[in-house]
Amino acid sequence: EENTLSLRFINDEHRRVAATGQVTWYDWHGEVIDTWPFETKLSEDDNQLVWHCDLDILNERKHQGFFYVVMDCEGKTATNVWFDDAYKRLPLRKSDICTEVKTHADGRVFVTFSSSVPAFFVHPEFSGEGRFSDASFTLMPCSPVTVEYIGNATAVQLEAGLTVYQ
Repeated sequence: EENTLSLRFINDEHRRVAATGQVTWYDWHGEVIDTWPFETKLSEDDNQLVWHCDLDILNERKHQGFFYVVMDCEGKTATNVWFDDAYKRLPLRKSDICTEVKTHADGRVFVTFSSSVPAFFVHPEFSGEGRFSDASFTLMPCSPVTVEYIGNATAVQLEAGLTVYQ
């Protein structure tokens, strides 16, 4: 494992759990270079290698893209991103992030974020009081992210005071 990029899952539950997901290697435009699905069952207090890639392969394509992992474990989804260099040295495309603020029938307010190219470390902030159900995330083309606003502002107020950092 020393000369590989590895993805390990750790189960710190005291019960067996199942996990499925996919590792995808994207270029900076959001086009797929390669993809690897995975499925595993982890025993209690287990630590498993679920995917790896030889570093020689990564070095051949240095700065040509990034890895994005989406994992589902018993209905909960988690994501992760890996870059082959310091973020500020990468040839990232500028992303134009679009937002849509809506109030659901039950009165809760949600913001949906989208982008035509990958956008990393997306961070919504509101000038008033309140918070978001997710404070930092990655946006992928064709995969909008919806977060809940938790606070007392209306959708109109939220939209007026919403700033998105990246």
